[in-house]
Amino acid sequence: MGAVRAAALVLLWAAGAAAAIVASHQATLDTLQARVDVGAYNRAGTLLATGREALLLYNTGTWTLEATVPLECWTCHLRAIAFNHDSTLVAVAGDETVEIIEVATQASMAVEAISLGLIAGLAFSPSGDELAVASTDDHVYIYELVLRSWVVMDTLDSHAGDVLAVAYSPNGEVLVTASEDGEVHVFERSALG
Repeated sequence: MGAVRAAALVLLWAAGAAAAIVASHQATLDTLQARVDVGAYNRAGTLLATGREALLLYNTGTWTLEATVPLECWTCHLRAIAFNHDSTLVAVAGDETVEIIEVATQASMAVEAISLGLIAGLAFSPSGDELAVASTDDHVYIYELVLRSWVVMDTLDSHAGDVLAVAYSPNGEVLVTASEDGEVHVFERSALG
């Protein structure tokens, strides 16, 4: 499936389909009332997270809005969203702040002011106990879950430009970062923090 932003309407379509498959649900997905900048599916494809000034969680089986989650400390809009491996947590980023939310309760688990730049990307490790944060301050911040709190485990500063994306390998042993400096850096997990 794919998604495209058209004003405040999210259209979804099946690969190879000529028309959007949720035209009958446009009224539901059209409740955003603002520009939509980011979206993410959970691993199972059962939830779609999107929004701008609040996190909206849609059930993809029925295309109903399951939850509207007000964000703790936002004066900006969402820039990145990532689910952890088992979809129990969702991380959302806006400008310099990351908030980690428990999906079942919609409770905020942590709100962290991360960087001096804008946050461009998020990635949970496959185990779900680490969160990599790409920043336009040329750094990657790696947070670790310790006793239900998120603490900085490592800061990577190997890029000479804005870091725009981060991703863990499926086994969690490698972290890849990409930057506007034209480089992709590959880190072995065992060499970090």
